[in-house]
Amino acid sequence: MLKIVIAFATGILIDNWVPLPVWIWLIAWGVTAFAFLSIKRSRTYSLITLLLLSGSSFHAIQTRPTHPHDLRNIETGEGWYVTLEGKLIETPRHKKSVRNGMVVETCLARIEARWISHENERLPVHGEVTVQTLGPVPETFYKGQQVEITGLLAEPTGPPIAGLFSYKRYLRHQGIH
Repeated sequence: MLKIVIAFATGILIDNWVPLPVWIWLIAWGVTAFAFLSIKRSRTYSLITLLLLSGSSFHAIQTRPTHPHDLRNIETGEGWYVTLEGKLIETPRHKKSVRNGMVVETCLARIEARWISHENERLPVHGEVTVQTLGPVPETFYKGQQVEITGLLAEPTGPPIAGLFSYKRYLRHQGIH
């Protein structure tokens, strides 16, 4: 079992280091699956390679924009003022923190986006967005509810100093805009 986990995880790491297009990973997987089924002598090696390519393919599908209306394809620059329509993926989480000696209450929610309106144009979209609001959100918001939110859509900033945790990279690996 450990060999299976190691092969799959190695595939994920390889795709992280060498981000090939999804279709290349899938073709390589298909060729290896064909070799596994047709050549009995090399089944052990082709099975390990198949698991490795499964990890790479899975990671590529999860982290690359594959849908034509994927939010990650939209270039927002400094940010767009938009109205976003979608479904709450989880119940919003409330958070209190201290900034400049003051208690600030925020709310984080993940939304599966369906539509975006920007400059009098309504466009279909696909993908997840993490929304942060100032102040509390009413308790009537819950997982699965359809919502409409207006605000600034922008990519998160990178780490302030190289080598620190990157929230932008973390969200990208989660497939979230």
